[in-house]
Amino acid sequence: MVLVIAVVALVLGITFYQSLFGLFSGIVNLFCTIVAMVIAFAFLEPLNLFVTGQGIHQSFSEPCCFVGLYVLAQAALRYLADTFLRGNVRVPMYADWIGGAVCAFLNAEITVGILVIGFLMLPFGGRSMMFSRFERDSKGKTDANGYVVFERHNLSFLRPDDFTVGLFNILSSGSLKGGSVTDEAHPDRAFASVYPDFTRWVFWTGNTVQPETATAPFRDDEGDGFKDGVGITNWWEEPGPLMAQYCKTLPSYENRNDLNFDAPAPYNVPSDKNLLGIRLVLKRAARDRGKEGEGAAHRFRPTQIRLVGTLRGEPTEYTPRLIGGLPENDDRRLTAPWRRVVDLDSDFTLSAAAATIDAYFEVDPGFDPWFVEYRRHARVEVRGEPEKTPPPPLGAGGAESADASVSAEPTGEPRPSTGDRHGATSGLQSINPDISGVSSQIPMPIATSAVGSAEVDGSDLVCGRIAGSASRVLAAEGAPRLERFAVPDGQYLLQVNCTPFGPRSLLGQVFNFAGSVTSQYFAVDDRNNRYPLAGYYGVVPRGGEPYIELYYVGGPDTPEAMSFRGMLDFTEIKDELRRRPSEAQIGLLFHIPSRTHIVKIVNQNNAGIENIDFTAP
Repeated sequence: MVLVIAVVALVLGITFYQSLFGLFSGIVNLFCTIVAMVIAFAFLEPLNLFVTGQGIHQSFSEPCCFVGLYVLAQAALRYLADTFLRGNVRVPMYADWIGGAVCAFLNAEITVGILVIGFLMLPFGGRSMMFSRFERDSKGKTDANGYVVFERHNLSFLRPDDFTVGLFNILSSGSLKGGSVTDEAHPDRAFASVYPDFTRWVFWTGNTVQPETATAPFRDDEGDGFKDGVGITNWWEEPGPLMAQYCKTLPSYENRNDLNFDAPAPYNVPSDKNLLGIRLVLKRAARDRGKEGEGAAHRFRPTQIRLVGTLRGEPTEYTPRLIGGLPENDDRRLTAPWRRVVDLDSDFTLSAAAATIDAYFEVDPGFDPWFVEYRRHARVEVRGEPEKTPPPPLGAGGAESADASVSAEPTGEPRPSTGDRHGATSGLQSINPDISGVSSQIPMPIATSAVGSAEVDGSDLVCGRIAGSASRVLAAEGAPRLERFAVPDGQYLLQVNCTPFGPRSLLGQVFNFAGSVTSQYFAVDDRNNRYPLAGYYGVVPRGGEPYIELYYVGGPDTPEAMSFRGMLDFTEIKDELRRRPSEAQIGLLFHIPSRTHIVKIVNQNNAGIENIDFTAP
């Protein structure tokens, strides 16, 4: 209310003052105002990118750049106008009064619009001077499914912020359209294609868990959150329904441990919507920083993740309706499947440096996605076509979970026997027990001189790819060699060595028909939790000697881990694996926690090895 009153007072005050100078002065001033507005919007992102690179705090740099550009441009243009336009134009009195008042009102709307947008960009936590763009319905209204309804508020009937943005959208979609974002797949990109509703974007990105939470990623020695703050591993059309939990209680510091979640229930997609799932990696560079490493985490609300694209040629954007892969002990009282129906003011804290979540967007049929943004300006393009089969859902804290059903009833599937280490039901029938098991030891003597671009730490392989013939890669007795895989703290490395053979085997199907790019692999424990692939290696005959290719992602913060999709993406030995799979040996690497009992290895279709027995200490 206070902000609304201030906006009305400013618009009326500026209108009255400038109307006193008449029509000609009003027209000149309106021209300067419009040009200054265009400069402020057009150069906002480039200038903000520059100043944040100089160490300016990213949550304050953007509003300062936005208002600063406008004020400096307006001052410069008014100085030039006052210097070179000395004369005046006489018009009839009533035309001078009315025309001057109209020009003054337009000047006031644009000026106040710029100032209030810059003010609302500041990190207030979504609400400032008793104004919030979106709030829960004042009467506690819910929709037909019992979900909270939100109301949109405007800055009085004058709406100077919406007027200013609308005017710039008209200009930027015409002769002032930029060409820097034009591409063949998405021709003629304009400002509105990136910001379909700029004033809403200001609120969405400023709607933080707490005021001290950053509205934009950091750019410091931990990484550039603008350029590498978020990644996409999978995206798909979710057939639904999905099991999820919902809590309509308004979160606060006082009730953070007492949020009352409903029991898991199927979430049904509205008949006029499609559900689009995107697996996002919220990277280390985009997380909040903490003093001396403490308190660093991804703290966000759903509005700080948006999906932008076009719907029948018009720019459109969405925020997530569900989020999966959430911690069950994160003050949220979630139970399996760790998937939540979210509101605009739902709070999330993920303490991992790089957190993986599933974001589900309710989109209109015919929507064409372009990019996903996390906070302000951390963007990643949505490439290719959606996968036809959803990936295995995420469990607590981003770990793979076997919950792929919407049924709350137990499946009745018996626990696999652990007595036969070599048993299999669908392939991978020849496990080599001598070199399979829980061990960080590298199973072959790799020379440190053959690591190429892989990252090593002494005799430990940290991450990367190594490939070459045995005469080049393998180390002679007594020569410097890599001895161990570097394993993240609190984890153990499970190595499963096997021989793929025949087109009916699990790996045989992959190599013969899908080129090793369509299957993901998981180790499954006796509680049906899944653990994704952390690396792989293969040995094939080539030129009369073994040829070796090894890939290891290392810890969760490595570049390899950020982009790895859990697939056997061999680049050097793919042809031999397709032609002669029975002569190859394959090693699968998994990170598993302490005291984990692995009972099977499966792909995303739940086909693979069963009746195995590996236990971490």
